[in-house]
Amino acid sequence: RCSRMPFFLVSAIISLGFLVIHTSSMIIAFNGYGERKKSDLIFVPVVHLIAAVMTLINL
Repeated sequence: RCSRMPFFLVSAIISLGFLVIHTSSMIIAFNGYGERKKSDLIFVPVVHLIAAVMTLINL
């Protein structure tokens, strides 16, 4: 429990981060499907897994 930062502010910042990650990942994935780029198609799930693991570490 952090006395300097409210819980709801931390939750809002984390939610904003996931919103940005998912929006940019969706754009990159659509671009990868359109241009058939393997690097883009691999990048999206890797970033998603990294974000999920960081969330689990934060618990």
